[in-house]
Amino acid sequence: MADAFYRSDIFPVSQYITGTQGEAAPDGLDILAYFTQRAHEEGVQLHAWVNPFRVARNAADFAALASGHPALLHPEWLIAHTDGAYYFDPGNPDARELVVRGVREIAANYDVDGVHFDDYFYPGADFGDDASFELYGKGYADRANWRRDNVNSLIRDTRAAVRAVKPGCVFGVSPSGIWANNTTSPLGSATGGYESYVSSFADTRRWVKNEWVDYIAPQLYWQTGHKTADFAELAEWWANVARGTAVKLYIGHAAYLAENTDPQSPWAGTGELIAQMELGRELPEVSGSIQFRWSFIAASASLRAALTTFFNTRPPVDSPASGAPMPLPNGGLSVGRPGADMSVDEDTFYIVGASDPALPLTCNGTEVAERTEGGYFGLFVTLRPGANTFTFRQGGASVRRVITLRAGSSASAPAVMDKAEIIRGTAYPLSEDEIFTPGASVTLRCAAPIGAKVTARFAGGTIELAPASSTPPNASRIYRTNYTALVILPHGEAEGRLVDMGAPVYTMEYKGITSVRQAGGSIRVAGAGAPVYAEVTAESAFVYAAATTNGGSVGELSRGQFGAVSATVSSGAWVRLPMELWVQRADVRLVTGRPAHKTQLVHAKFTADARWESLVFTSNTTPVTAVTVEANTVTLRIADAAGAPVPSPLPEGFIQDVRVTQRDGFTIYALTLSRLYTDGFFTEAVGEGFALRVKKPFTQTSAAMPLAGLTVLIDPGHGGTDTGAPGAYSGELLEKDINLAMAKKLRLELEALGAETHLTRSSDRAVSLSQRVLMSRGLLPDLYISLHCNSMDYHVDASNIRGLSTYYRQSQSAPLAKLLYENAQTALGLRQRNANQANLYVCRPNWSPHIIVEAAFLCNPQDYEWLLTEYAQNDLAASLAQSVHEYFTL
Repeated sequence: MADAFYRSDIFPVSQYITGTQGEAAPDGLDILAYFTQRAHEEGVQLHAWVNPFRVARNAADFAALASGHPALLHPEWLIAHTDGAYYFDPGNPDARELVVRGVREIAANYDVDGVHFDDYFYPGADFGDDASFELYGKGYADRANWRRDNVNSLIRDTRAAVRAVKPGCVFGVSPSGIWANNTTSPLGSATGGYESYVSSFADTRRWVKNEWVDYIAPQLYWQTGHKTADFAELAEWWANVARGTAVKLYIGHAAYLAENTDPQSPWAGTGELIAQMELGRELPEVSGSIQFRWSFIAASASLRAALTTFFNTRPPVDSPASGAPMPLPNGGLSVGRPGADMSVDEDTFYIVGASDPALPLTCNGTEVAERTEGGYFGLFVTLRPGANTFTFRQGGASVRRVITLRAGSSASAPAVMDKAEIIRGTAYPLSEDEIFTPGASVTLRCAAPIGAKVTARFAGGTIELAPASSTPPNASRIYRTNYTALVILPHGEAEGRLVDMGAPVYTMEYKGITSVRQAGGSIRVAGAGAPVYAEVTAESAFVYAAATTNGGSVGELSRGQFGAVSATVSSGAWVRLPMELWVQRADVRLVTGRPAHKTQLVHAKFTADARWESLVFTSNTTPVTAVTVEANTVTLRIADAAGAPVPSPLPEGFIQDVRVTQRDGFTIYALTLSRLYTDGFFTEAVGEGFALRVKKPFTQTSAAMPLAGLTVLIDPGHGGTDTGAPGAYSGELLEKDINLAMAKKLRLELEALGAETHLTRSSDRAVSLSQRVLMSRGLLPDLYISLHCNSMDYHVDASNIRGLSTYYRQSQSAPLAKLLYENAQTALGLRQRNANQANLYVCRPNWSPHIIVEAAFLCNPQDYEWLLTEYAQNDLAASLAQSVHEYFTL
């Protein structure tokens, strides 16, 4: 009703206080002042809740508005909607300013901790704002974008007003849970429900990305697995949106749906609600939960108990190995590798299983003698071509596995074609335009029948292609082969231009049959200064020394970084940026047609906080950069930059000196550190420029809690349908289960030393490698440690392959990776395997040490048995935690 539960000079007193809107509250009662005081006495924050545009629900409510109500004083601000309700017009600047003034009044007069907007903005696409659009929408071809900008203005202005009046007061919104479905926008969620972006013109994603709110609290009032709005999908989508921003994410939960009386309902009991909150704990970006609403919690003792237990209890450590004897499936006998019948190409196989150690075990009538004390066994067998049957018997139980050795491959023989043609999808470029530098060598190619004549019309000429094979195996059939021709692109007059050479057109002549196929993309030549650029759209984009991930990344770019493109290859899948850096096309968007430009470095300064020292630039764009670390020097190379401002002042402590040079078209900043190396660094877009962040050494502040202030992201490898390596039990106690048990134990060990810890998953769910890295990018932990179990190919005799290994990619991760390995090997008496440098995805980031620990070989019966015991997992977790302690504090 656009009224107030507080003393206001703008809005009338609410009818819900006295029964009549505008009537003074009895005895000078000020409800907001009372609740604010009582909340603070109880240590509770209070946020003022505002519905910005709603005036009256129907004609009767409108008639009950108090005289002097803003809607009556300014009817031009008002629109009656088709739903019978009355709304202030978001398109009218004066109406928006009324809302802002109301918020400013609250923040100025009351000690509230925050101001909160509900999810109501435009009531629908059929809103009758023709007059407003005619008056205020000039310059907007699309009314939807105008409406969104109106709401954006309200959000920006409200936050600015709150900050100006009360800097410590926060501003947040609880929008409807779906920003946009991915059928509406590729940035949307995999859902099919009501979209705030389309239906209420609330661009909530943009508010977060631009940090126009201090927190966002999407109302995710659906169950996990909902057909059109899956809670888990939406929670992870919002976590991805909040990742890398200063905006806190709170999940709005449907407490009102819990304890449904239908036992078949997903909301029966409190399990669904608690499971959703557990998922929130797994996502580092989720700062808390909001329950709708208190009246349902107050009415249910069991709901209160479930929530109390959840908030008062740390995440449980539900190890699959509890130390007690484990129930063995199938009467004590199981074969876990292979877990089912399978076909293979190698003629040997290492079978792994479990048995009752007190009873004899046979395979095809022969005793299996080599077993561990717990009954785990491995059997290395030789396979004959065709089906090989292995029947294990123990007592009255038996397990049968059939391993089929496939016949030799005929892959070397050319493929048979159904008809003579240039095969669809083989005419290069396949789908996307490809860009090259002048004078580059390009291979035109397609696939057609052996014995055909294939030519390509390209760049005004006709070129004959040569076949990879000239003789078909059988003259009566049509066989495929590849045709290629090398061409040198002209230098021409390409400087400053992007020259389109066109799409090659391929023609095949074969036994009187003609087939013509045009390439799916064009070939372009980009001269120096050509107007084609790439802007990073991914939160984190790794760059490589060549158009391949082989060898690992050589750096990382972040959203908004921008640079000239000199080439695209592999059907556009790879893009070459300045400094010969290659980035995957999926991580950038190409921009053509804009004039040549250089990054103008206007100003540079040093800043510092508790964890990072930063070199911050003011510039007209965020350029492509490359960062290298050698000994105690961090070198930043900036591509296509004009100017070389000398930063000042130097922060006190870690960065001790800076040298600025310009060479080979680059501006170079070399930072000298006070110690031999840094644990992490990265660049990112900030405000009107960009920054290089260099991680400061960790400083111990408490002898009792030596890791206080240290943040660790623990990653239990695999999960969900990605089971990882099998062990001795068919379908049970797989790598994903053991990884999670170890992660929870390590979490407790690190927290006992004072560290703040997060898990990439705390339950059995699938998390992609890119999601794990993005969690790390959003959290920027001091350490990322991924826990795994090792294994070998099926055909390898693993009877003597045991031990722990660590893996790293970047140089700053090497010292800790080696320490983790050496200490675990010494303390636990494990076999020597080593710390290894490897091109593993989660090890690629530079912002902190990123390390994988492979605890033991699940394909080895001794290692598997050891790792399932409680003492082994506890000892391993303690060893890893002590190594982290030693590395960061000693």
